[in-house]
Amino acid sequence: QALREAGFLNYEDGTILPAQAVVVVMGRGGDEYYHDNLVAFANSLNEAGTYGVLAGRLQAAGEGGVIDTLRTEAGGGEGPSPDAISTVDSINRDFAQLAVALAVVEQLGNGSGAYGASESADAAAPPLPEGE
Repeated sequence: QALREAGFLNYEDGTILPAQAVVVVMGRGGDEYYHDNLVAFANSLNEAGTYGVLAGRLQAAGEGGVIDTLRTEAGGGEGPSPDAISTVDSINRDFAQLAVALAVVEQLGNGSGAYGASESADAAAPPLPEGE
């Protein structure tokens, strides 16, 4: 509404809805501060009831990486719980970029998973949504 009131855009009331999901694409990171804050941010989104996907490079799924930490916390080593934030490693690869979009669809259907090329991934990508 602030942008509309300032004259930057125009829309009819009730036609713009809040985002249904959040995708966080992480950078290379590396230090403890970055790691801890990104993990806390992702967990906060999840605790707030936001459908979320965190994506990063394969290294982030390695031991002690952000994706590794989220996957470990989500399932205690047993795989992610259904209400966990989804993770996608290998985001610099085409298949993982498609996996992010599929993971958002899965999140909106109250599912989650760990996707990508790392050993800790459940699969390369979520299954395709079933047609109606």
